[in-house]
Amino acid sequence: MTGLTARGLTLRRWLMARLPAGLGLPLHAFKAYYLTEPELRWALSNVRAGELVVDVGCNIGIYAFWFARQVGKSGRVIALDPAPACVRYLRTAALQLRLSQITVLDCGASDAHGSLELHIPMEKGETRLPRATFGSTVGPSQVVNVEVAPLDELLRDRDRPVSFIKCDVEGHELAVLRGARRLLGTDQPKLLVECEQRHLPFDMQVTFDFLQSLGYDGWFLDSTGVPRRLQEFSPGVHQVPYHDQPRARGYINNFLFIHSSRLSETPAGAVRNP
Repeated sequence: MTGLTARGLTLRRWLMARLPAGLGLPLHAFKAYYLTEPELRWALSNVRAGELVVDVGCNIGIYAFWFARQVGKSGRVIALDPAPACVRYLRTAALQLRLSQITVLDCGASDAHGSLELHIPMEKGETRLPRATFGSTVGPSQVVNVEVAPLDELLRDRDRPVSFIKCDVEGHELAVLRGARRLLGTDQPKLLVECEQRHLPFDMQVTFDFLQSLGYDGWFLDSTGVPRRLQEFSPGVHQVPYHDQPRARGYINNFLFIHSSRLSETPAGAVRNP
C-alpha cells in the first residue's frame, strides 16, 4: 500500500507540474482552502475588499490567489518570493487568471539589502520549493544567490496602508519582521506568521517577544480549529512531539498577531476543516 501511495503521489505531482499555471494554481488553492490549511480561512476572515495585502514567501501563490479574490479589483496584493521558479509561475497564473491586482516581486524580504544563498531541497532529482530556506538543509539541495530587501523599503511608495501580512519564510521570519519595523508601527497590519523551532538556531520566543514589544498580541488555532491566546502555546506540547510529522493535526506553526490598537478585531469563533 505504501508503494502504491508513493507512486500515486509521484504521479499527482507529475500531472500538477504539467498543468497550465492558470489551471494548476486554483486546484492547489482550493485543496488548501478546504482540506489542508485552516489558517488560510482564518487569514481571509481578516481581509477586506479594497485593502493592500502582502504575501511574503508566496511560493506558487496559494495565499495570493485567495487574497486577490478577497480584496477584489479595487484592492492590491503584493507577493514576493526569492525562488525564480515561484515568481515565474505566479506571474503566469495571475496573467492567465486575469488577477491584475497581484504584483509579484522577484526578491526575498529581510532586515537589510543584500544577497543571500537560497537553499532549495532536492528529492528524487526534483526541487521542493515549499521547503526553500536561507538556512541550512539536510541532504542535496540547489543553491541560488538571490536579492533581499527590507519591507520598509520595498513598500515605501505604497498607495494605501498595509492591512495584512502573511509571512512564510522557513526560519527567516524574525529578519523579515525587523525589516518591517517602521511599517508595523505606522500601518499596524494584522499578521499571519509561520514560526517553527526546528528551523531556528534560537528560541522562537524571541520572535514573539519582538512583536509583543511593538504592541502585538498573538493567537493560534488549536487542533480543533479554536483560536487560543499565544500564552497557551508551548513548543514542547505543540511542536516537539510532532518533529517528524509536521503535517499532523496537533502540530501548530501558524500564528495570528493583531496590534493592541485593534483589539476590537480579535479572533472569534472556530475554523474547522469540513
